[in-house]
Amino acid sequence: MAWLEVESKSRIDDVNELRQKLKRIANFAKREEKDDRYFALKKGQYPKKAFRIRSNGKEFVINFKKWLRDLYSKDIVVKE
Repeated sequence: MAWLEVESKSRIDDVNELRQKLKRIANFAKREEKDDRYFALKKGQYPKKAFRIRSNGKEFVINFKKWLRDLYSKDIVVKE
């Protein structure tokens, strides 16, 4: 089984309005800071084939990502 990461980005016109909507439907859980370092397997391949080392201050997680071009569009990126 493959894990898929789906990312979608959208423009926000009014940040304060978004914050108010979020307060109505959700409760703040926690804040985290992470340090990400990205590496390409070969020169010029980033971000098509790359891996990331993420640190949260307590542990490191290595994540390999491969773009799935047939599943993404201008606004949505899908990675395995």
